[in-house]
Amino acid sequence: MKTLMLFLLLSTASFGQCNTNRFMQPYLALPSFFGLYFANQCISGAIRDTTICVKIPRTNQGQIAAFSYSSPSGQPAFVTAVKQYNSACIFIENGTLVQAGNDTVTVCYTIQAQLIDNFCPYSIMAGGLAVDWCGIYAYHSDGNLKMRFSTCSNSGTKYFDIITSTDAVSWTSLINVLPEVETKSTESHYNICIPFNRGGSNYFAVREYDLNGGVHVSPIVFVEIPYPSNDGSGFDLLGRRVNDGNYLFYVGK
Repeated sequence: MKTLMLFLLLSTASFGQCNTNRFMQPYLALPSFFGLYFANQCISGAIRDTTICVKIPRTNQGQIAAFSYSSPSGQPAFVTAVKQYNSACIFIENGTLVQAGNDTVTVCYTIQAQLIDNFCPYSIMAGGLAVDWCGIYAYHSDGNLKMRFSTCSNSGTKYFDIITSTDAVSWTSLINVLPEVETKSTESHYNICIPFNRGGSNYFAVREYDLNGGVHVSPIVFVEIPYPSNDGSGFDLLGRRVNDGNYLFYVGK
């Protein structure tokens, strides 16, 4: 009887996760945070450690489950697990790659965060990716840009290029970073610290150059850096005042 009750509880919990009316929108290219926000693709509110589930219709092409978020305090958030359930709400697998098919899959993100106020799930149509980005975040402190980016896997990587822009259109290179190894099927993590004091709106991303001449760009992060004469306070992109000078928009897995 105890075993049966446990099974029923687990089944109820699983179906509770699948009982969601949120649908993830697929994209052919990386969407911007505001593109997601104004398309009503974001879940807004005070979000701390939790699990958020979204349905995704499968297509004849695989998809990569991803997300974007905004943080009012500049504190990073992490997705510690991604679980997939089929249309019968039976667990399929862990991971962000949604296989091709003709049914609907429920993707559940387990989020670890002190506080975020928008969580925006989406998917990218998968092709032969030379690099699978796991996440990227950046913030400004003591005259330095501090960045961490991760790859879930990479194939034939020559080097990474840390790039910056003031308008997310025209980009310049800051520094090149060699890969941990040229080809790796598991995660790699890179921590970068670069002297940087350009005040105002700044965008950052990572370009991966592979040995075959291909270029693959990571999601973009936004950091608002106070001008030297600033009192350390300012506004983020949504017009909210933030007093510590650190602003963060994270996109990744």
